[in-house]
Amino acid sequence: MKESNILKTLSFPYALALLFPFLAGLFLETYAAVAALILLGWIVYCRIRNGRLVIRGSLTFWATVVLAGSYLLCSFWAVDSGMSVLGAVKFLVLPLFVIACGQTVKKTSQEEQIQAFLTLLPYSAALMTVLSLLLSLNPTLRLYLYSGTRLAGFFEYPNTFALYLLLGIPCLLETGKWTAKEIICALILFIGILLTGSRAVLLLMAGMVLVYGFRTKNKTTRIVVPSVFGAVMICAVVYALLSGNRETIGRILTVFSESATVNGRLMCWLDSLPLILKHPFGLGYMGYYFIQGSIQSGVYSAQHVHNEFLQLLLDVGWIPAVVAAAAVVRSFLRADFTKRMIMVLLLAHSMIDFDLQFAALGVILVIMMDRESGKEYVIKSVTLYAGAVLAAAFCIYFGTAAALYQRHNDKAAVKCYSGYTFAQLNLLTQESDAKGMEDRADTILSYNKSASLAWSAKARIAFAKGDFSHMIEYKKKAITLAKYTLEEYLDYADMLWQAKVQYEQAGNKTSAAICQEELHNIPLWIQETKDGTSYLGWRSYARPKLTIPPEYAWLKEQ
Repeated sequence: MKESNILKTLSFPYALALLFPFLAGLFLETYAAVAALILLGWIVYCRIRNGRLVIRGSLTFWATVVLAGSYLLCSFWAVDSGMSVLGAVKFLVLPLFVIACGQTVKKTSQEEQIQAFLTLLPYSAALMTVLSLLLSLNPTLRLYLYSGTRLAGFFEYPNTFALYLLLGIPCLLETGKWTAKEIICALILFIGILLTGSRAVLLLMAGMVLVYGFRTKNKTTRIVVPSVFGAVMICAVVYALLSGNRETIGRILTVFSESATVNGRLMCWLDSLPLILKHPFGLGYMGYYFIQGSIQSGVYSAQHVHNEFLQLLLDVGWIPAVVAAAAVVRSFLRADFTKRMIMVLLLAHSMIDFDLQFAALGVILVIMMDRESGKEYVIKSVTLYAGAVLAAAFCIYFGTAAALYQRHNDKAAVKCYSGYTFAQLNLLTQESDAKGMEDRADTILSYNKSASLAWSAKARIAFAKGDFSHMIEYKKKAITLAKYTLEEYLDYADMLWQAKVQYEQAGNKTSAAICQEELHNIPLWIQETKDGTSYLGWRSYARPKLTIPPEYAWLKEQ
């Protein structure tokens, strides 16, 4: 395709797909809501312009509908019924994107539009790299564009940013053209990946270069790509060896020697398997995050399980996961080599990270998938406009709450939507009076019975009221949901000791004996947690710190 025709060929939805990565990759629900509203507007515009709206009922389309709908449906049984709805906001972008792409506006085929998108993708990724480096010169912006010393780009997460850069390389390789523009773009992408310090992407990149080296018949590609890749890698190794820096570029030397990250991920995956079997219809959006404290075999606090297939099973269960997998497999078998390579790179990395939580990458995956097969459905005007109004209201309402939370305005966020648990938890830590704390904790627990902090607050309130029986009940629930938090055990010990003293002074020997027994059990629970820590739990970055401090030596004597 001639370069002069690329922008003319690219339709509005595909142009948006190039813009979405610059909006934090649509990881934040606010940006996802904005993206959904734009797509809704485009769909309505196409209906008015074309006189009708046609949806192609491909397996890909139904998979995206089932996915977004499942997050909404899961709110009826989710671990956190309030947050579960936010998952529907984030992933509503996918079915809307499929619908938007299916509307005829330009006199070009879908395949021509996809090729135009793929042509521009590497330059979009290179532009993000350059902008990130320039903008990071501002200390305030650097906090968003870097994660420690690792370049994170507009995604604000180095590993997913690295994957986005990697996806641009097959698009360059497939052209077979190596003018100065292509070489500079490839060089920027290679350097950007190194600056992210992503070892997994580095290995995928090496494998991809090897595959193309064997596959391509273009002699220039065989010479240029390995040369640029090799030169960058040699410079990186020399820098790492001379500087002794094991961060960022220096992480290249720890590709095969660093196992703590791998151990942590394996531990998360193994811990999640019983949950998947026990909850075949899923835990809802963020459900895994809140329930993990009760099932983990080591120390970690992860919003995502770092494996997108497992995450799908955890969030919405087996049915959506199987439908999504079937759509991907079917599309892969029908795709050309470039699309297959992009799908392999994206999905392979998603098996060890949470890349598809960035809906912008989900959009790229959808672009690579088959959307042309299936029956056509003509949507009635009443259905379209009613659905568009409801979807727009849904996005505006929940997107506003998410935006307020992200701007650290927790009070306004919960006024807009009381089920925003993260904002409620922040406000709970700021409550100064017992009544406000109790009301806040009760609100949180009405949506989420697995919020350890809320149970801990309830225990503290019961203690202040002298209601020691409820204090014991609530604190044990809090500890069950945060069994690797030593402070919970020690706080419980302090309250039990004071309760025991008060009961003894009141002559209530029975209740004092109960407190004494609970004090005796605390060291046993701590030891039980240590014993239950897996082999991987002792070999990950964060290891259990459950040693009773010297000032609590009396606790061991109870």
